[in-house]
Amino acid sequence: MADATPKKKKDFDLFDVFAVDVKAEEEGRWFLNVRPGLDLLVAREGNPTYQDRLGELIREEVGEDIDPGEAAPEAIHRASLRAVGERLLLGWRYQGEAVLPFLGESLEYSTENSVTIMTTPEMRDFANYVFRLARNAENFRKKRIEGEAKN
Repeated sequence: MADATPKKKKDFDLFDVFAVDVKAEEEGRWFLNVRPGLDLLVAREGNPTYQDRLGELIREEVGEDIDPGEAAPEAIHRASLRAVGERLLLGWRYQGEAVLPFLGESLEYSTENSVTIMTTPEMRDFANYVFRLARNAENFRKKRIEGEAKN
């Protein structure tokens, strides 16, 4: 008769595959050299702080009486960009300095400066880039972050 005791697989652990760094999801993690010398501190899309703020911003854009699902796409887009600036892009560094060159100025990180960049129409590719970093679940896997910290 075959042994009914489950065998442990050494090459797979569900926790290792799917566990996320909950702190990094909300407080962000550094993405180094996204462009030469540029580091970004980005939180995960879908974290509770982001979701709550996105809901508030959508209600501000469309009013309390309109179902967000019925809101104009432009209003949702404006709210989304602001939410990314406020709750997902949480810091930056350029060549080790806590500033970001933008339109000839060196901007220190602030929520206001982050929102300004995210909502500048010509910066849509940057906004999309930040959102892709924030949306990619693999970027927030506990094992990946721990591995990067060791290097």
